[in-house]
Amino acid sequence: PESSFITQYILEGFGKLQNMNVINNLKKDQQNIVRTITNKCIDFVSKKVIDHYNYILKENKGKYYYSSATTSNLFALSYFDFDYDNDFVAAKKYFIKKLNDDWKKLDFESQAKIALILHRNGENDAAQLIVKSLKERAQKSETLGMYWAGNSNYFSSASQVKIHTVIMEAFKEINPNEN
Repeated sequence: PESSFITQYILEGFGKLQNMNVINNLKKDQQNIVRTITNKCIDFVSKKVIDHYNYILKENKGKYYYSSATTSNLFALSYFDFDYDNDFVAAKKYFIKKLNDDWKKLDFESQAKIALILHRNGENDAAQLIVKSLKERAQKSETLGMYWAGNSNYFSSASQVKIHTVIMEAFKEINPNEN
């Protein structure tokens, strides 16, 4: 059976490998396999974003609710340039506006993902604001360095290492010239 979580996780992993230029260093036949898998994942995950959007509009009578799954899906998709259909464009635009409005209410990991989603979609001022906020709320210790404590999503299975990794990814990508 298909799994939204596993598919999104695989897509995010391929996105990170692509950003590190690993996929370009594969043999051509291996690149083709990765491309085939990635395209299937993009189709599946983008459909999940559209499904959530349509559910809000039709079943939920336009009443928005935050979904960490949709944020994770948009985050995984944000690594890739692909041909968007009109339904996905409308859904993405809707969710980007909502995420831009709601990020302050969310946990550190979600905020870092949202900063990267916004940055990769041209919303640089909002992304900078989130990164600035994350830096201001970081704990600093002589022995531990900079870290974020005590703010995780109850429903998330993310480890503190994963949370810190996505925050550091946001810092590096959004402000590449800062330490």
